[in-house]
Amino acid sequence: MTYFIFVSLFGLVFAQSRTAPPSGAVVVRSGTTAAGEFKTVSAAVNSLPNDKSSRSIFIYPGQYNEQVYINRTGPLTVLLDVL
Repeated sequence: MTYFIFVSLFGLVFAQSRTAPPSGAVVVRSGTTAAGEFKTVSAAVNSLPNDKSSRSIFIYPGQYNEQVYINRTGPLTVLLDVL
């Protein structure tokens, strides 16, 4: 399992790989989405509350061409599905 840590002016974002979203994670899927899922990473990030709570985003494989700005004050874990 590979872990990445992204450091920004606003805090830490942790990324790791897994094959299924954990309970409570915001889900991003570039193809067909189910209710409560997002087609873009930006939309998923924007859906998070800007508070100090710990949140996670699970990203399914796909092509995501966007610039994502994360401005929340709490910790964020980004989980990536790997093939």
